[in-house]
Amino acid sequence: MKKNIKSILITGGTSGLGLSISRLFLEKKYKVIITGTSVTSINKATKALEKQIKKNKNCYFIKYKATDRTSVNKLFKNYLKYSKKINVLINNAGNNGEVGIFKKNNISKWEKSIFTNLTSHVAITKKFLPIFEIKNNHGVIINISGGGATKPMPGFTSYAAAKTGLSRFTETLAVELQKDNFYCYSLAPGFMKTNIHKLVFSNRKKLDKKVFLDIEKNYKQGGFDSYLAAEACYKLVQNKNKKISGMHLSAIYDDIKKITKKTNSSNVYKLRRIDDMFFREK
Repeated sequence: MKKNIKSILITGGTSGLGLSISRLFLEKKYKVIITGTSVTSINKATKALEKQIKKNKNCYFIKYKATDRTSVNKLFKNYLKYSKKINVLINNAGNNGEVGIFKKNNISKWEKSIFTNLTSHVAITKKFLPIFEIKNNHGVIINISGGGATKPMPGFTSYAAAKTGLSRFTETLAVELQKDNFYCYSLAPGFMKTNIHKLVFSNRKKLDKKVFLDIEKNYKQGGFDSYLAAEACYKLVQNKNKKISGMHLSAIYDDIKKITKKTNSSNVYKLRRIDDMFFREK
């Protein structure tokens, strides 16, 4: 085994976007540690990644479901069985949260969604920060955000609140770690036809008709290829321009390679209030 092989943790890496990210980093010869919520999902991913695993044996799976802080502590303990260091953390695990208009939401389910989509990522980041290998390399943290961070999403208040919080957490963490060898990003992957939308279809009656029809239309059209977002993650991992650390980027609409090569304003690709004093629409 190569001593300098880099390690990456991908939460929710057994299906959808996470599976595409796992596949790409296996091909790039990383030691890839993947979480899945069940033995079934892990078995399916093992089969789906069979070709890549044959060429790169450094692939390991951990059963993990974001339920509480105990689950995060257990994840960290199990991770250390496979690697004592980490180079890249991709917080990808998530769901659509409590679906339906807020006044009819179950607040307990709403809070659980906030843990799954926000707090668990924060807790994982906190837990893994001390073992990042940054002496001779740079550490990378990518939080998978989404459209809920930049626009209101009626019927998905918990999801939108969590994704907005995740983007703000990412930028703030980037500022705190700017003197260290860390790069932090939040990435919006675009609409993809994955299992995350099953909850939407089973709760269609709880959603505004237009909101549901827009989601159904995108789903039937197939959405964007998850590999585009996986490639965006890899480009960000390769980036050496620290000025883009903290940005909220789109895997679909942003030319990440171009962005990494130019000098950007400290305010672009970030959450800001547009007003008549500091930030104006063109």
